Amino acid sequence: MDRKGSDFNLVAPIYDRLASIVFGKRWKCVQRFPAADLNNRQNIMILGGGSGAILESLDAADVIYVELSGQMIVKAQERNTKSTINWINKDFLNWQTEQQFDAVYCPFFLDVFPEDELSLVIKRIKSCMTSDARLHVLDFQRGNWFQRVLTELMVLFFRIFSGLKAKRLLNIHSILEQNGFTIEKEELYYGRWIFYRVFKLSH
Repeated sequence: MDRKGSDFNLVAPIYDRLASIVFGKRWKCVQRFPAADLNNRQNIMILGGGSGAILESLDAADVIYVELSGQMIVKAQERNTKSTINWINKDFLNWQTEQQFDAVYCPFFLDVFPEDELSLVIKRIKSCMTSDARLHVLDFQRGNWFQRVLTELMVLFFRIFSGLKAKRLLNIHSILEQNGFTIEKEELYYGRWIFYRVFKLSH
């Protein structure tokens, strides 16, 4: 039986506008920043790409776009992009593939899982990576007291309206290191609240 993951169909129509209200004008730049690194790769898997903000900044590449929300995929398909996109409207843990990629991009994807499922997700990601691939992660971490309160409110909001299974924000960086990843690059935004990190597999 297929597992049931978090589904953002209900919030898809307002997601981008809501994010802009919370994070301000800089939000679009933060979402597109990873494109500079991804443009050095040809075979990219995007997990939980949402409405596809990154797509408009990608050069020509072969992209597998895995997104559980059909409504988010509809919004992403409206983006102008130079890349060839294969749209996968499935839960990542239910989707079967033997393909390997030289880049995996997770924009605010890993934070939707409770710890036991996150370990399974990371294991699946590793199996999809070539030996010299890079994992690109854009996500939240603990910020100042106000940001921590706002994070808790966002978790509650998405638990109510999207069936979010995570009950709290995990230390994603630490869990990735425990699973054999080492950091190669880091950028921080909104103080230290949002991070973009590039990881490679330890061999």
